[in-house]
Amino acid sequence: MSERQSSQEIYLGLGSNLGNRLDNLRTAVKCLEIHHIHTKLFSSLYETPPWGYIEQPQFLNAAISATTDLSAHEILTKVKVIESQMGRTENNKRWQERLIDIDILLMPGQIINSTELQVPHSYLHERSFVLVPLAEISPDPIHPQIGLRIESLRDLRPLTERQSIKKISDREWFTKN
Repeated sequence: MSERQSSQEIYLGLGSNLGNRLDNLRTAVKCLEIHHIHTKLFSSLYETPPWGYIEQPQFLNAAISATTDLSAHEILTKVKVIESQMGRTENNKRWQERLIDIDILLMPGQIINSTELQVPHSYLHERSFVLVPLAEISPDPIHPQIGLRIESLRDLRPLTERQSIKKISDREWFTKN
């Protein structure tokens, strides 16, 4: 039996482009809490163009910080359970439309490179739709493989790409009641 680690900060990306996108994001956050991933900070909500496969609806995206005493692989297991319970189906097509997508973006100071999990997220530095909301809530963490702050990585993305990320709501889109 492995020892339980102390609480750590993690950063997650949330996205939805099917159904009631806002409700999907709110439901995901509530489910994270149930699974011992305790949300702290919320970015604003952003409407973003699809990435990878562009023939699909716009996404709503946000970033959150949370604390948990779960390991990275336990977090991944919980995230997959939440996505499945919310109706996300697994298919072989990457970057397709989805009810919910929850990505582990960053766990400060940690690098994990296994078949099922890469932390930091393998595309973190290439995605304005992740970097814009993440830099809003936490600009200072250093990408441990690249050596640059999140804010710097955001600023290195092409201006036209960053301008396609439209803020549609302030941080009050999710309130803990």
